[in-house]
Amino acid sequence: MGLLVRMRPRVPSHALPRQTRSLFGLFQRRSPAPPKASTPAPVLAPDDLFHKLSESPIPSMRARGERIRSLAPCPVSMAKYGERRLVNFECPDCGWPTHYSEKEWREDTEHARYVPRLREANEDEHDLRSGRVMSEFQLPREQPHEATVNLSGWDQYFYTRHFPSIEAERSKRHVSKLLTFPMTIVALRQTLHPELGARAQLDPVRIFVVGARAEATLPPDVWNQISYMFPKVPIHVYLIGPEAVVLPRNVPSPWNHPMYKERAVPYPFSSRSIAVSENLTLTAIQTTYETVHSYFEPFDPYTDVFFAFAPGFGFPSVIAVEEQARLRAEEREDERRMQAARDTYFARHAPMDDMVESSFRPTEVAKNPVGGDVPSDEPAPAVVAMRPQTAFTSLQAAPVVQAQREWAQSIGQILSTRCPLFVSGFSPADVERDVLAFESVDGVSGEFDWLLTPGENVFASQQWAIADFDPRIAVKANWGLWAVRGKRYDILGPQWA
Repeated sequence: MGLLVRMRPRVPSHALPRQTRSLFGLFQRRSPAPPKASTPAPVLAPDDLFHKLSESPIPSMRARGERIRSLAPCPVSMAKYGERRLVNFECPDCGWPTHYSEKEWREDTEHARYVPRLREANEDEHDLRSGRVMSEFQLPREQPHEATVNLSGWDQYFYTRHFPSIEAERSKRHVSKLLTFPMTIVALRQTLHPELGARAQLDPVRIFVVGARAEATLPPDVWNQISYMFPKVPIHVYLIGPEAVVLPRNVPSPWNHPMYKERAVPYPFSSRSIAVSENLTLTAIQTTYETVHSYFEPFDPYTDVFFAFAPGFGFPSVIAVEEQARLRAEEREDERRMQAARDTYFARHAPMDDMVESSFRPTEVAKNPVGGDVPSDEPAPAVVAMRPQTAFTSLQAAPVVQAQREWAQSIGQILSTRCPLFVSGFSPADVERDVLAFESVDGVSGEFDWLLTPGENVFASQQWAIADFDPRIAVKANWGLWAVRGKRYDILGPQWA
């Protein structure tokens, strides 16, 4: 034992760590901890969400009320008195401007049918802007590999995906409005799960959202829910449309988060591309689809898919209406010039120098009579698209629709890829209108196969969206869904064993 003690090396005292304590600091007060960032108090309490728009404490809600007053006509004034007067009176039961005055409001026997959804929308809009902590927007992230998510509907999805604080119906409506676009894609592409132990594929699944509008405004982390559902699948989402928002890098936005990596884009249009996560890339391109179709070739029906959320196939073509208006203006200008030329040629009412006035008048060319060898005057073309219509619910009301003009080339290109095209609508009438318009496009009828017949979407938004031009119109985003694919032809024919 003594030998072991003698062999132990001695450590010099100056090398030992010393603990020192200041005598003067013993009685000093400790510096207070830095104050925590205080959460601002909510503007509205949970039991004080209903307000008339003009009396709302939220400035944006008051501004929306003014916008409705400048756009929406009173339904009673139009139907009963034949006079178009804008709404000015706010219904005390729903809080929206609905009639010209209290007199018309009391005369309206149909208004009670719209009150429940209008009041619900009023409270939902105020709740979103109340300033409270929106705990329901704390979306879950990665999930265990052994977890199974039920995609039968919103309730089953929230429960099996372990969403926090989805207890109230209002919270459910808020989250469904936020997630309706990515979850509609997830529910239709649930076969993307690779087999257990399979090698990860190198080619990404490309999801083309054509005609993107509201979809392009979603934060990238919302789109990342697709990647969480398919953690081993590389996914590239393209948001393409003339109304797609492409924010610059110096503007504060969710797209400019430092955790996202910027990627180069080869398109000669306003565009941006970011890597949201290891397996998800978002690309926004501000142009129509037909101008960038060639950049994505070749296509693979097994990994490429198209989505068009409420594209408005059946709505009147803006291009056609503008062309009709321009043609009418040109015809009026041509008629004015021809009349001026006739007056000059026949010198109508022109004074004659050095000549005695007489009652003689040159012979005037009358309008061509009906019949004979000379063609008669043709009637003015009827501009059907310019006729005022209260609603466009069928092709008879709008012969020239967006599917035939704005979307015609894009539809042909998409069908030529033989990739699935999923189309959504915000109401039963909108779905029917789009299907009729889609089938009316030249070269489309008989050249596609049905993948999904029109029906209700289980992941539609549960929140009512009120139209500013008519508060009676309330829709739900992605209410209906249908899908087609370019027809495939069997070249070899049936193979007999």
